[in-house]
Amino acid sequence: MASIRAIFVATLVISCLIASCPAEILFSTLDKTLEVSSSHRQGVLMAGEDQLTFKWSFNKTLSTGTDSTYKTVKLQLCYAPISQKDRAWRKTEDHLKKDKTCQFNIVTMPYKSSNNDYNWTIERDVPTGTYFVRAYVLNSDGHEIGFGQSTDDKKQTLLLNSSTSQGQMLQAGEGQVTITWSLNKSYPTRTDSNYKTVKVKLCYTPISQVDRGWRKSNDNLNRDKTCQFTVVTMPYKLSNNNFTWTIEKNVPTATYFIRAINYFISLLPMEYGQTTDAHNKTNLFQILAISGRHVNLDICAACFSTFSIVSLVGFYFAEKKKAKTSQP
Repeated sequence: MASIRAIFVATLVISCLIASCPAEILFSTLDKTLEVSSSHRQGVLMAGEDQLTFKWSFNKTLSTGTDSTYKTVKLQLCYAPISQKDRAWRKTEDHLKKDKTCQFNIVTMPYKSSNNDYNWTIERDVPTGTYFVRAYVLNSDGHEIGFGQSTDDKKQTLLLNSSTSQGQMLQAGEGQVTITWSLNKSYPTRTDSNYKTVKVKLCYTPISQVDRGWRKSNDNLNRDKTCQFTVVTMPYKLSNNNFTWTIEKNVPTATYFIRAINYFISLLPMEYGQTTDAHNKTNLFQILAISGRHVNLDICAACFSTFSIVSLVGFYFAEKKKAKTSQP
């Protein structure tokens, strides 16, 4: 009887612990449903003195649903990538409980779909750095279910479209993709007068990069392995750019998107555009071809064949030399 009671108590305790555990929420699963903006004076801002004004509202064009479950808005000050470099204590993680990007709470307020604004004096304990502002919307359980921020991940100065649809499967060596691009006049921070070249590339999505270090994304373009296949390189034009590409046979089976990069007159990369959103979750397509494992086997086979040929040639010359030395 005592053992049954002990088992019951243990089960009850475990159930309570499970129930009290916070939900695992991934930033990549949140929809960007808020439009967020900030305004402040020009120049470097001083902690403890300068003020910022934030405004936010529900963006019906970005959201796939309503805001009926939104209860609270939480504004946070977040480190920009340049202020995270070589600082593990500011590292970005997809798991919100582990993420260290946004460490400073600005304000938490009841949710309203429009006419939201807040004036904030920068607190004195905020370190010198480069920042942006992010707003999370929370439901009645206090869980994040949407977000918005005052910046984009990068400068998408190109509007890029492809003939592929979400989840479409194409065959390597046979399938074709038509890509069009033009300057995004509503977004760029500079004119396109210095653009020289556009390079269109095929890129691995996150799901096809998991546990594959040879496809790993890196903010340094010289080390980035996301986009390994060049579709086309063309002189830059303001508009009416298009290219139809037959998928090459050596492209591995995976899920992809398309990215185009603008290059400066000095051949340095400037800005970009891509066919998916900032989280690489939309307008993704699949290519069916040889797998990466087959590629590795082909490489091994080629290396073995080369080794065999070199060994035979070496053996031939060794025997020939031996024959000469053995002659009287």
